[in-house]
Amino acid sequence: MTINRLLPYFAVGMFAVQSTAHAATTVYTNYAGFIAALTSFSVESFDSIPKLSSLTNPYSLTTGPYSYSVTAPGGLYSAGNLSDAWMSTNVTTDPIIFSFPSADIYAVGGYFFDSDVSGAFQAGNITIQTNDLTSQTVTGATTTSFVGFISSNPITTMSVTADQTGGSIWPTANDLVLGVPAAASPVPEPASAMVNLILGGTGIGLTLRRRRR
Repeated sequence: MTINRLLPYFAVGMFAVQSTAHAATTVYTNYAGFIAALTSFSVESFDSIPKLSSLTNPYSLTTGPYSYSVTAPGGLYSAGNLSDAWMSTNVTTDPIIFSFPSADIYAVGGYFFDSDVSGAFQAGNITIQTNDLTSQTVTGATTTSFVGFISSNPITTMSVTADQTGGSIWPTANDLVLGVPAAASPVPEPASAMVNLILGGTGIGLTLRRRRR
């Protein structure tokens, strides 16, 4: 059975993974440590987007000096609640795709987790991947699960994908941080970055769409 978050179905171009040669990317799982490694940054809370509804796809945003877009093949959905909006997708197996045309973004982070068909938090696993194929999977992600990337090359795209093996869940993002690192080659945290050449979340299973509220 197909469950819709929104109707009609909006089709957009599929995400093309772009590879950045010779990039050294460090993964952070602690917000304070990530922020401490930046000389400047801006935070997008997503609270200005329409609440609990479909969104224009792609959706354009400006956060501080940075202009960028968010898209998903089957459309975007504003999850969360009326006081705290989250960026999500209409289709379970779709990734949220952040595209950063600016050449000044070397650091991207945020809180990444999953939500259910109504847009409320739901426990699950989530994978975040940048254009140089550096990825981090958070098992049992919560609304306070932070992942950040600092790269020696500009970060041009980032995808967020929900693991469907435990049930139908939607990838969700909140409080996106964009910035510039304090050094070209940041010092890694004790946990090293995982490099995954396959974009997660495309396994066999039901493809579900959220319903219109």
